[in-house]
Amino acid sequence: MKGDVLDELSAVIGADAALRLCRAFGGVSHYIPQNPATPNAMARLLDDQAAWAKVCAYYGGAAITLPRGDNLLKRRRVDELLRAGAASHRVIAMQTGATERYVRARAKAMRRERARALPLFDRTLR
Repeated sequence: MKGDVLDELSAVIGADAALRLCRAFGGVSHYIPQNPATPNAMARLLDDQAAWAKVCAYYGGAAITLPRGDNLLKRRRVDELLRAGAASHRVIAMQTGATERYVRARAKAMRRERARALPLFDRTLR
């Protein structure tokens, strides 16, 4: 399973249900049965047999680690505000509920990612 698990899960069962699962079960690995009739705490939380059947069809037989929903949403919001560049790290921290240290760390990580991407981009222009 590659990419953003929350985005994958949202595509399978919808954003609200995916976030509900991540908030309740995020941060640890969970085995997803192939048979949706198998009793499971995740299925009970969804309380929607069709949605649980979709999860089992997509991930069945695998162990997945769901992201912690609130943390992932906070990171996305911090990244969005950093990209906009309209506020200081302190203001972004206050707006998102993150620490200023976390905002600085995300800014540094984003600069590193951008620096790695630029050399490849520059070569294509030559």
